[in-house]
Amino acid sequence: MDIRVWNTIVNSLKENRVITFIYHSNQNQSERRVRPYQLIFDKNVWYLFAFNEEKEQLRLYALSRITDVTLTDKKFTIPRDFDYRSQEGASYFGIYHGIKAHKINIEINGDSRWVQERTWADDQKIKVIKEGTDNEFPIIQLSFTSNQLDKVLDFILSLTPIAKPLAPKELVDRWEEKIKEAVKLIGKR
Repeated sequence: MDIRVWNTIVNSLKENRVITFIYHSNQNQSERRVRPYQLIFDKNVWYLFAFNEEKEQLRLYALSRITDVTLTDKKFTIPRDFDYRSQEGASYFGIYHGIKAHKINIEINGDSRWVQERTWADDQKIKVIKEGTDNEFPIIQLSFTSNQLDKVLDFILSLTPIAKPLAPKELVDRWEEKIKEAVKLIGKR
């Protein structure tokens, strides 16, 4: 990332001033005019959470895709009720989120101690489906609400082969597609 981009964004945050920049995404580039609200660091990447004046929406921008940033003279006020955490949809799987909240149910049949020790969402519940024995781990069901379906899918896939989604159907279908794609890759060896 260009240090000038970083410094200009930091100054805009300190002074609550609108910035303009060129944003590069999917082989396209366009000028953006935003009110910077917060810098966020997620999985070794810096992002700017800002209000896009043209779209009149909160948006997330990867700093590595920003060029030609300019600090304008226009000042703004961050809304009093702004809280980035409310954008995460009450679950904690990273910065990307969707609009629709889903009731998530995941079954974990294996060593789930570290899963049980962590808070994944404000409303999470852990239910023991089958008690463990000296030779077996318990089977648990992790339930919570999230609008971060892609990140939840990544989480479940990272727990393969001990985890599987039970709900919502959209998550189950996408998980099954990914598992089938993986099986095809194995068949090509």
